[in-house]
Amino acid sequence: MNRKAKNRLLPLVVAVAGATLSGLQNFRFQSPSFFPFTLPSNNILKAPKGGAGYSVSDGYWMMLKPLSTAGHSKRRSI
Repeated sequence: MNRKAKNRLLPLVVAVAGATLSGLQNFRFQSPSFFPFTLPSNNILKAPKGGAGYSVSDGYWMMLKPLSTAGHSKRRSI
């Protein structure tokens, strides 16, 4: 998705343990340049032989401390 399209993604909402987090626009990060990667043979892209290439990252990233073992739910809407 290009930068212009990604900038139109609204609303950005995350709720953890019933608390809604705000200011999520501040958590958008982009890799400074291309980075190399290697896919194993049993990869998520289902490429039969794996392989290697270059990629970039651009998205909203959050790190959370470990949640309790109680049930949790997640929801995504686009």
